[in-house]
Amino acid sequence: MKKINTLLCMGLLCLSMTAMANGPHSAKEDTVIIEFGKNSRVVIITQTAEDMRKLATLDINQMISDLNSSLDSGQVALEIIIEDSTGAVYQRDTVERQEGGLVYYGESSTTDSNWKESEWEDPDEESEKEISWEDFWDSDDDEYKRTRGAFEIEIGMNNWLEKGKFPDANGELYSIKPWGSWYFGLGHTNRTHVTGPLLINWGAGVSWYTWKLENTNVRIIKDPDATVFVEDPNVNGTKSKLSATFINATLVPMLDFGYSKEENQYGSFRKYSQKGFRIGLGGYMGYRIDSWTKFVYKDNGDKQKDKTKSNYFMNGFRYGVRGQMGFRGMDMFVNYDLNNVFAEDRGPELNGLSFGIIL
Repeated sequence: MKKINTLLCMGLLCLSMTAMANGPHSAKEDTVIIEFGKNSRVVIITQTAEDMRKLATLDINQMISDLNSSLDSGQVALEIIIEDSTGAVYQRDTVERQEGGLVYYGESSTTDSNWKESEWEDPDEESEKEISWEDFWDSDDDEYKRTRGAFEIEIGMNNWLEKGKFPDANGELYSIKPWGSWYFGLGHTNRTHVTGPLLINWGAGVSWYTWKLENTNVRIIKDPDATVFVEDPNVNGTKSKLSATFINATLVPMLDFGYSKEENQYGSFRKYSQKGFRIGLGGYMGYRIDSWTKFVYKDNGDKQKDKTKSNYFMNGFRYGVRGQMGFRGMDMFVNYDLNNVFAEDRGPELNGLSFGIIL
């Protein structure tokens, strides 16, 4: 600021001396530009030589003091009118300065950095700044960001297939009852935009599987060599199910037509709106961290419940194909295990199947 003040004083004094030296026959209009700093300047335009002479009578120190006061208060004078409506000026011999000497136009408040970079930037100099998508993103759903993360809940149903068919087609004891065979998942999912409508949907979470048997009299028993499904005719069963918990990772390339290219005065940028159709196909893998069976029955009219924790020769890892499809705020998923639910020769050759909605 001291450098600015010094340059202002020197510029105004030089103009005053020039005005007096040139006399009344100067050009009708003169423009004087004083450049200082990197992108700063002072411009003085006069119509007559008489106006130039008046600069010699002004109190330059008082003017600089007023400018300092305005900057210290957070205001920047985009335009300064020295004379008020009564004709009072910054005269050197004025003992008491009249109020209203400075009149400010433009924004009422700003910072020094904003003033230097935006108000006095050379308009003829082409900007080399590149506008990127980050400059246009905020927390609104219809704005664009290359990677968007969200907490998701998956709710659906479970079943399993045997050689591409549902077991109930052959009347197997491990046929599944759809209502009650619930799938529930929690996780964090990220969507990374690659190019055009292509994005990568990736994340991790935990899921709970329940396979509820159609025949409620069937017990799920872990023998020394395999897991078997045995019907017990001596009880009145009400519920029989196998449950397991997995932690999972997913990676699904998708085509999301909610991305579009927009233009404005700053250039082009990407904008996202969750209003388009989206579809994708990818994969997942999981690691089993728990499994158990529950058998509920009535014995002499009394309700009994047997719950047993065991691995039941289930595969520790699972991997498969995942499909997703959505429109606006609704998404659906389908998971199909490529490996068997049970280890080889340790149970029926069954592939897990889950489907539902994503919230």
